Amino acid sequence: MATAVAASCGATVGPATPALAGGSPGPYCAGSARTDIPADGPAAASRAVRVEGGFYAQTGLYWPPTTAILCQEPPNTHHPLFRAGRGGCASGTLPFLIPNDLGPVVAGSPPPWGTFLPPGWYYLGNDAPPGWSDLCWAVTKPATS
Repeated sequence: MATAVAASCGATVGPATPALAGGSPGPYCAGSARTDIPADGPAAASRAVRVEGGFYAQTGLYWPPTTAILCQEPPNTHHPLFRAGRGGCASGTLPFLIPNDLGPVVAGSPPPWGTFLPPGWYYLGNDAPPGWSDLCWAVTKPATS
């Protein structure tokens, strides 16, 4: 019966296209420490998310739409507080780099560490070096176009 219903819906609506979804799930972020940051081109700026200041690392990624999972993390004294990004951001925004901990989880590995993000509005940029993620920062929410 379910096959017949599915077949009739397919004939009515048209040919189905396979869903392209996936990602790399992040670890559990304690409390409200998890923040989802949108990506995917020019529309990402209009979907920017407010982030409180603190130390963050990218710990996961899923799509569609492409969205980075950030967790608030402790600072690491061996790494800089701030890291300027390379770009991939709209004009009027500044890129910041945060560590990208999307590699395989190894038992006994140290917890992720974070770099500082000032409070503001963020979306994911696209020009980061390996092991890093570019976040585009604005003081106020970017206008929709």
